[in-house]
Amino acid sequence: MSLKQTRAMIQLELPLEMPESYSGLASLEAGPFQTQLPSDMSHVLSDGLRVAYGSEGYEDGVSWLIEGILPECSTGIYYGAPGGKKSFLATSLACALANSRHFGELRCDEPRLVFYVAGEGGRGLAGRVKANEDHYGSVGQRVIRIGQPLNLAVHEDAAALAERMKFESKRQGIQAGLVIIDTMSQCAEIRDENNASEVRKYLSACTMFAIDNGVTVLNIHHTNKSGDFRGSTAVAGNVDFLLSSVAKKGKLASQLGIKKMRDAADNIAIDFQLELHGLGINDQYGREMTTLVESSVNVSMNAGDDSPAKQASKYDRDEYQWLVKFAKELPSNEIRRDHLSEKLKQTFPQKSWSSTAVGRFLQPLIEDKYMSEASLGKTKLLTVTPKMLTF
Repeated sequence: MSLKQTRAMIQLELPLEMPESYSGLASLEAGPFQTQLPSDMSHVLSDGLRVAYGSEGYEDGVSWLIEGILPECSTGIYYGAPGGKKSFLATSLACALANSRHFGELRCDEPRLVFYVAGEGGRGLAGRVKANEDHYGSVGQRVIRIGQPLNLAVHEDAAALAERMKFESKRQGIQAGLVIIDTMSQCAEIRDENNASEVRKYLSACTMFAIDNGVTVLNIHHTNKSGDFRGSTAVAGNVDFLLSSVAKKGKLASQLGIKKMRDAADNIAIDFQLELHGLGINDQYGREMTTLVESSVNVSMNAGDDSPAKQASKYDRDEYQWLVKFAKELPSNEIRRDHLSEKLKQTFPQKSWSSTAVGRFLQPLIEDKYMSEASLGKTKLLTVTPKMLTF
């Protein structure tokens, strides 16, 4: 019933139509100031909303699948350059969770089923799992490999995966814990990764899938030329955690960095040592088939985000040094973002200053509260904060 129709019926003193889902509320005997309603309202309301009151649930804190890396029932991105060993490390995480194996010093208390959607590089996944089993014990059937792309933003794909998860959980008597999407670009079918709306839509679908099915969804993703995650900055804003993988040149080693971890510490760095592992089989020409497997894990704490050392290294670029000087000289402490983009193009013409590149450049300054940003028509207004003036 429209608002106009409702007003007309009130003026004519006609009885209003009431949706069936609210008929139970109408029958409740409550005085004009009575606030006590039945604690279980599920039989009264059918609006499908997830509701909690006040501070309910604060004591739950963060529950971990693997301590410090994989929060339970969440959505994350794990990105790295080609050769960054991210698929090997993702396999190690999957096998550790399937066996509830501690990951170096990081605890994993309960085995969970892992569903690995191999939209890219699926042929080597079985070998990577076998290498982990040879080192750390069999995962049985607790790592379920899916050899085709699945898009969680497509209802049929999400429903098929959810049905398979329920089937395997019931058959094996183990709760599903983790879904790995390898890779996001192969599975998400995003036409333009720089389009914030498209990226947000896909990651929102991942979040809803995680909530509805009580699992964590981890998307494997690629880097851009500068080594950051590829595509829109909406990636960072629409996930609960953000992991990066950087291979160490000339060594069978890689470092997993935590770039974002909602409601928990994000200053953990994890160094992995890898080793070549023979699978005990040969190819058609008699050469031994090999893969890499994680052989040791070392966990360390980085300097906190507010430490002078980390701040200095983060902004140790000519472009940032120029911007600090430029910002301090602004007469009104404000500048339009499109005007700043033109200044950057004029001052550093050798760099690419697309809208996405400018957004990435400004993001740490805004996150660290050196600048604030507000909508201004089709562009944005940047304001220099007092913190910037003391940089």
